[in-house]
Amino acid sequence: MNQKPNISVKITEEKKLFPSHLVQEKFNTAAPYYNTYNALGEEVASRLCSRLADLKRSFPTILDLGAGTGAVANQIQKSNQDTSIICLDFAEKMLQQNHHTNVIANAEDALPFKDETFDLAISNLCLPFINDIPKFLHLAGKALKKDGLFIATTLGLESFKEFKESFAAVGLGENHTFPLPDVRSVGSALQKRGFALPVIDRDIITVAYPNLKSMYEDLTMLGARNINPYRSQSLTGKNKWQKMEQYYKENFTLEDGSLSVTIEVIYLHGFRPHASQPKALKPGSGQKSIADVLTNT
Repeated sequence: MNQKPNISVKITEEKKLFPSHLVQEKFNTAAPYYNTYNALGEEVASRLCSRLADLKRSFPTILDLGAGTGAVANQIQKSNQDTSIICLDFAEKMLQQNHHTNVIANAEDALPFKDETFDLAISNLCLPFINDIPKFLHLAGKALKKDGLFIATTLGLESFKEFKESFAAVGLGENHTFPLPDVRSVGSALQKRGFALPVIDRDIITVAYPNLKSMYEDLTMLGARNINPYRSQSLTGKNKWQKMEQYYKENFTLEDGSLSVTIEVIYLHGFRPHASQPKALKPGSGQKSIADVLTNT
């Protein structure tokens, strides 16, 4: 009698850049100290809300994705008491510091709301911890009413460029810092998910720290130290680490003796499509040629 072959198949699950349980654990640990150390997050939230105010439009129902302790929701409510804000985050201890209506859920999974529920979906600095940005954008878009707005910030590729150069200078490789997107890839993702009237722009913010130790402490207290699973798992030698810090000090010290840290903030917004939105003119429908316009200016 023929025996059936004994087949063994090894299935390996692809590593996430940011394993959900690990991100959740880090932010729950950081929650008691988060507001004390979140000056940059508060500043970016202020800039994001300022851009929102420039739209001169009301948003009766708002979903704050990756809301954390409520930096964005707090600023929105200052100028609009009548707005209904739902704050969603999967780190329950962060939400315990948040006095708004809270929902514990992962923004990368199916959202616990009916489609077309919100006038606005907003997200401040959550995207750097998202594994699948197109999926995140898709879920946010589904939650919006037609002509609803999605607006968000993310750290960009230029962030922490001083560290990247310093690590490279002593041969420590590329995975010691967060993998972050550039402006072009963020804009492309927004367009591919079908958002109408997409806009992408950026700010460069220079943060000064008295020393690198204080910066490490800030990142630790914010739950934002590097958790990239593709970083080197071996210990970085003390000698190389000291050389990296020395290179940093020699090349990125400001006039007052503090150390410079570059933060690139990318802003993105787009609308869920609606018939009332302006449409691009069809090719060839213009009344004047570009040559005529340039000749007369």
